[in-house]
Amino acid sequence: MKIEKRIILIAVAIALAVFAAGCNFSFTTAKIEDAIMTVSIDAEGKPGEEVVSYPADARAIYTSAKIMNAPDHTQIHIVWTYVTGKQLIDTITLDSGELANRYIYSDFTPSAILPEGDYQVEYYIDDREEPDATVKFVILSAAGASNTEYTLYSQAEGGFSFMYPTDWDIQEFLEERGAFVYPMEYAIANEDDINTVIVYAAEAEASEHTIDTLLQAWVDETETEALENYAYIAQAVDTINGKDIASYSYSWTRGDYQLYTVDALLMNGDNFYVLSFTATAEAYDVLYPHFEQMAISFEIL
Repeated sequence: MKIEKRIILIAVAIALAVFAAGCNFSFTTAKIEDAIMTVSIDAEGKPGEEVVSYPADARAIYTSAKIMNAPDHTQIHIVWTYVTGKQLIDTITLDSGELANRYIYSDFTPSAILPEGDYQVEYYIDDREEPDATVKFVILSAAGASNTEYTLYSQAEGGFSFMYPTDWDIQEFLEERGAFVYPMEYAIANEDDINTVIVYAAEAEASEHTIDTLLQAWVDETETEALENYAYIAQAVDTINGKDIASYSYSWTRGDYQLYTVDALLMNGDNFYVLSFTATAEAYDVLYPHFEQMAISFEIL
């Protein structure tokens, strides 16, 4: 039962611009739907391809969402944050006008190379204190981002799909509804679960849980495993690109290896899904951004 949370958002010396466009319909309680990061916005305000990362030298970064069932002149506050640097970038406010349903978006054009790390955009309706939607993304080094290609993996047996680095190997375990994904260059003999992402589906095992109680049960179970030199790091539940993802991270050792594990958990009815990443201290910083991409791209079929 496990997942992790650093899947995130935005940067230094940037100019924000905001615009809204969209459609028409009824009104009730306003809500945000389909919040994403994207590579473009068309003339009607509609987003292009969804993305979860940008290179550090990106010329423009866009976020897009739909405001639905909005009374006239609903206020939408969009908050950009560079999470890794604990830096608020900007807060902007949009007016929905007299359209109940419409696309809204915000874009920024960096004036310098962006710092690498986790970023996020939060959408708030009117004076709500909790975000109505949160979108997370990662800024990668310009070289690393341009050199990494991702491939879609789908498994009917487990009922899930995700994107993984094209040059990584994948080993399927269809009867167990799972898969191992790993970079061969970081493989360690007789240690198949190190420097590896393990993905699997657990059917009918979450019937009595919410995402919060599932996460706590997962943490409690892990702490009974008597892992060598175990040390708790963090746990959280976040809504990322419309999905509730629970995350849990900890450090431990196995023989001479200092290890870090990040577990990500998602639920769908009575089923839950796990992405578990374990890496050595030396490989963690290199491999973790790819695990983030896999977790953010994970879809339940």
